[in-house]
Amino acid sequence: MNFTFQALTWGFLLALLPLLIHLINMMRHKRVEWAAMEFLLASYKKHRRWVWLKQLLLLLLRVFIIGLIVAMLAQWDPGKSWLTRFGGKETHHFILLDDSYSMGELANGNTAFDRALTIVGRIGAQASERSNQRFTLVRFSKADGTAATVSDVDEIRADTIADLQAAFVDGDFAERLSDRQKDMILTQSDIGPLSALKILQQLVTRNPEQHRNVYMISDFRQNDWENPAEIKEALASLSAECEEIHLVDCVESGNSNLAITELVPADDTRAAGVPLFMHLRVKNFGTEPATNVQVKMRSIFHAKGTVQAAEPAEVTGQIEELPVVVFENIEPGVTATKRVQVFFPEAGQHVVDAQLPEDSILTDNSRFTVLDFPEGDQVLLIDGTSDQRNQYFLTSVFRPSQLTNTGIIPDVQPTEFLRDTPAETLSKYSAIYLMDIGRLDGDAITNLEQYVSRGGGLAWFAGEQVDVNFFNENLYRNGEGLMPAEFAGAAILVPPLDEATPHLDIIDHPVFDFFLAERNPLIRRVTIDQYMQVSPQWAPADDSTARVICRLHNRQPFAIEQQIGNGRVVCFTSTLNPEWNNWGQDPSFVVVLLKLHAHLTSSQRILDRWPVGAELNIALDLQQYNNNVTIFTPGDDPLTRPIEELEAVQSDPQSPVINAIFGGDATPSTTTTGTTTSGIYDVITQRTDGSFEDARYALNVNAVEGDTARIDKEQLIASLEPIPLQLSDLDAFQGSASQNIGGTASFWLMLLLLAGLIGEQFLAYLLSYHTPRGGATT
Repeated sequence: MNFTFQALTWGFLLALLPLLIHLINMMRHKRVEWAAMEFLLASYKKHRRWVWLKQLLLLLLRVFIIGLIVAMLAQWDPGKSWLTRFGGKETHHFILLDDSYSMGELANGNTAFDRALTIVGRIGAQASERSNQRFTLVRFSKADGTAATVSDVDEIRADTIADLQAAFVDGDFAERLSDRQKDMILTQSDIGPLSALKILQQLVTRNPEQHRNVYMISDFRQNDWENPAEIKEALASLSAECEEIHLVDCVESGNSNLAITELVPADDTRAAGVPLFMHLRVKNFGTEPATNVQVKMRSIFHAKGTVQAAEPAEVTGQIEELPVVVFENIEPGVTATKRVQVFFPEAGQHVVDAQLPEDSILTDNSRFTVLDFPEGDQVLLIDGTSDQRNQYFLTSVFRPSQLTNTGIIPDVQPTEFLRDTPAETLSKYSAIYLMDIGRLDGDAITNLEQYVSRGGGLAWFAGEQVDVNFFNENLYRNGEGLMPAEFAGAAILVPPLDEATPHLDIIDHPVFDFFLAERNPLIRRVTIDQYMQVSPQWAPADDSTARVICRLHNRQPFAIEQQIGNGRVVCFTSTLNPEWNNWGQDPSFVVVLLKLHAHLTSSQRILDRWPVGAELNIALDLQQYNNNVTIFTPGDDPLTRPIEELEAVQSDPQSPVINAIFGGDATPSTTTTGTTTSGIYDVITQRTDGSFEDARYALNVNAVEGDTARIDKEQLIASLEPIPLQLSDLDAFQGSASQNIGGTASFWLMLLLLAGLIGEQFLAYLLSYHTPRGGATT
């Protein structure tokens, strides 16, 4: 027999009070001889059995009434007795369990997810003590994406979205639930409650005759609940279908947390043998400053072409510990950035990772990046002058000496090369530099336009050879051509009146920020004598991507940029060689040209960002690759990493491409967990000639999920009004769970109490003395 308030069951001892009072009354009787009573005594002896029976019934009824009152106060739970079956209506408990990685917040040795599982077990145990109960459990991560793809409730596969779907609660249900909970692990996802609520909206409509209780067990972070417009709409829909909605907060207290938000390479030339800077960013999600934060860094060297077989040892790579990066102080809510230099002497897909010290949330303490280092960065130089005097300056910047390696490999070709080389072949060059070009063949212009639109970078420099009319008609074409501006012709730049005024008016732009960041005085040493003046009527259209990125002191453009497709064009109105300026003889020339090249080719270095849970689509040429794909997923030991064997298939019989899908919504594997873990994924493919290739993918968690800021409870309730719901923390829910899980027998006890009181009054009336109606007779 169960009671919500067990301590009140001591009140059953009060049921002995009527018996005690009766015994006391018996002790107060005195025997007195009275002749007149002999007649009454004879009558009493004749009817005493009936009188005693009525008195006994009255005594027992009073005892029973006191017992009923105590049972009501203690809230008797009859479990699976006939009282609960009398109603005949099932109670269905719908549990929505948050398993995003913020639930891994540690407090007092337990995570919020551990406490959430305890609450689930408590609800299940209490449900197993009652009859007519059903139980559904949906985790946030399993509901993600399902609600957006399923419109008909009958199409939902319960076994894919719920750990328990309308499970009937019997005597051993609590044990079965406990076994199922052992398989529930915290994910690295950042899934909020909305998808689970949308799934629940469809599930609750299946059995409208049930009594439905909803429990959302989460950590209620500010990121998810600060503006819960869609969540409120879903909860309002549920409140119309369900009797009770409980929001259960399973976090004991908010803790500070640091997270690595980014580990990205600087936008510089990337080539084997050339040092590269990485930007490491750490955010303090706590309320107190974090001091002396030490981040461990590693680089994993993996040279191209070293994989000889699909074996763990082949893809491990050489691990090098980098110097520890120290953040002296990170203020609350601030993201701090440090630069870290890495170096890889050979081409390949190399890895850089960072690791924070342990804190309240461990998942966001790691970050991984895959860097694809080519052998070199090939560029094409086209010089329109007969003595090739322009390309000398560029070659001197890109290949200054045998000992200095910029990673850029110049290839000098004549103008005809652009005409005779298709855009597909030009794509091997990361950038093309046109210097003092008079005219271009029509095929050359077409090839250049295709090259740039596919992501190539193009730089154009003015000069004496430039045919202005040809330029305007064929390269500018009223703003629809390759070049961003229309020219009027060459012009002399009049020096500024104040000798201290620089000839170049610098604008904040990646190519010229060298002059801004350090307030470099070198800018004052650059003089421009002649330039190509733009047409007075020229102005970029509203929808044009053309913009001036540097001006002369007379406000005429010195450099103009334009985006075409995925590529970029930068047009300079003065010469590259020192004919119209002294820039090529100034030290700033080298820095700006290297930054120009990095800017022109930046679209080719866009870092692939793969979130945890992403779908990896491995596309292979049917003629060049076998269909067997081996994937090594992240693991603690490089030699025992989980392995997934896939078979690439041809989705279209006419397509020359075969695909292997891993992660995402693909069929889960029995050996791996798909792409649900952050880290490095190595994809090994085999060519038809027997050689192996390795492609690497870095998957990272969403660092925003590590924000431990909690939504204020009053603010949350106010934002969800007028939806009737109960918001409880861990301790409060522990005391109210048995009340809310299926009801007690208080209603039936109240009816019995009412009947008992009526019966007690009736018996008391029968056993008491009453004057006959009309008074006494003689």
